[in-house]
Amino acid sequence: MTSNSDDIVKAFVESTVSSMNDTAKLSASITDVLDDFDTQLSFLLRSLEPIQKATQGLMVEERELSSSLDGILAQEALFEEAAELIDEFQAVNSSYDTAALMKLKRAVEVISVLQEYSSSKDFVEFHMHLSQVAQRALKTVSTQMVTLFQASESPYVFPSTLPLPDTVTVFPPPVLEQMQLLAAPVAISDADKSWMTLVADTRKHVLRKLVGAVNTDPPSAKSKAYERGTLPLVIAIDYTLKVMTAERDTLRKIFGVGKDTSKADAIFRQAARAPVEELLAAVDSFVTAAKRTTTIAYMFPVFDVHTALDTTAASFIALFPDPAFAETIGNVKESVLSICRRAFSSFGDTYMAHLAKTVSTNASVHELTVNCISFLKQLAAYSDVVASILPSNRNATDGLRGFVKNVIELLRENLQAKADSTKPAALRALFLLNNHVYVLKKLQASDALPLVGDGFVSQERALIEKARSEVERATTGEIRAAISGAHAVCEQSAGTTEDRQALKKALQTFTAALEGVYNAQKRYVLSDSDVRVQLRQQIATLIVPEYTSLLVKVGETELPKDVVKYIKYRPNNVEELIHGLYSG
Repeated sequence: MTSNSDDIVKAFVESTVSSMNDTAKLSASITDVLDDFDTQLSFLLRSLEPIQKATQGLMVEERELSSSLDGILAQEALFEEAAELIDEFQAVNSSYDTAALMKLKRAVEVISVLQEYSSSKDFVEFHMHLSQVAQRALKTVSTQMVTLFQASESPYVFPSTLPLPDTVTVFPPPVLEQMQLLAAPVAISDADKSWMTLVADTRKHVLRKLVGAVNTDPPSAKSKAYERGTLPLVIAIDYTLKVMTAERDTLRKIFGVGKDTSKADAIFRQAARAPVEELLAAVDSFVTAAKRTTTIAYMFPVFDVHTALDTTAASFIALFPDPAFAETIGNVKESVLSICRRAFSSFGDTYMAHLAKTVSTNASVHELTVNCISFLKQLAAYSDVVASILPSNRNATDGLRGFVKNVIELLRENLQAKADSTKPAALRALFLLNNHVYVLKKLQASDALPLVGDGFVSQERALIEKARSEVERATTGEIRAAISGAHAVCEQSAGTTEDRQALKKALQTFTAALEGVYNAQKRYVLSDSDVRVQLRQQIATLIVPEYTSLLVKVGETELPKDVVKYIKYRPNNVEELIHGLYSG
């Protein structure tokens, strides 16, 4: 009995110990599992940290994504959203749509960041697919842009025959920059770099269109007044710098390693140097054309080229930092500057060359005067540029004022020389009056007035008054002499037949003088209406009262009353003829 009880107890103890051992093992196993789970959980949390940081960065940079970032972290939602982007682009990729390009750019950038934290095969495959779609989009737009430029008649206006949105008529430089920026994230994951060729082709067509528009002679003297900054070459210089800078920055994104951009810069310089040198060759061609011209109209386009090179040279040299290129830029700048200086030094000879030209038959303002004043008005807008070309010992505008004063003196001498070679006297004097009135009024209404000197206005007024007096004398002299002669006949008349014939002749002399003046001067032009009215009134004031007095005197003579048949014009008729003068 005792033995059996001991066995039972022993068996129970052994069973209990065994159970406890199994429990300990199980507990140890559970502890190991929990430790492993804790380790994996910690690793998972650490893995999620960069994703969380990247997500937060994206939320800061592009707040419009904030509503969808949670969904992006879920692959299914991410696929759905990107699929919508692809469908959207494929629906519009046959037309010019920058917005769709930028959406693709954003999608590729986001996925490129998230791909670093995911090894999912589906995720990688989807990223490749999206990159390929973006690649095709880029090629489509690049090719379309090249086609547009090849078909365009203008260097920067799209042809109207191509299907484009109504809001797009002028090619904006930022579009090409956006296209290049889109290319960067695409190229990171895509070995096909054919987009570089397309971008290069686009740039080539843009620059050649722009540069090709300037390989012509500078404007002629008869051209419409040049508007500052509109020369295609000037636009090309600025545009080229912007495009080159954007292209270099794009290549740095693709090929840069950290802060090391040497490889990217080397690729850029090899690809972009030729178009820039082609642009500089166009500048050189423009300088050569400017040297051949004999007009002054080329000065302002040359000023613009000088300014454009002066403001962009340092940036171009920064893009291509090698001594040979810097020397080329320097030589081109010096050539342009020499043309500017030559223009000023030869200006007098250019104007004096007009001395052989005659006055117009109607005394109108000479084209030389019009061009000269237009030149001075434009010159005032370039005072900052001219001051650097014509420095002075006292201040920046002294050299310019001295030049403008010389221009005015040359113009006055030129006009006087033309007038001196002209007959009759009335035409000569009216020519000077027209031109000096034009000079004074146009400069008084322009920004060039401060440049012409303090004594300019009083000097021009004196010349105007002198010319007006000469016109007045030339117009009234013969008529008043005829009136005076007729007065003398009346005073000496004794009523004889000889006296009658003498008065007849005197009245006919007056009529011939009046009609001669009218027939000649009605063709003349007095451009300024105020001066025209004043001059007519002054002439009428000198002639009409004297003629009225003569007719009264004739009526008081003892000559036969039929003498009135020799009186062709009454005073009001004379005044009407005077008011018909200078009507052109």
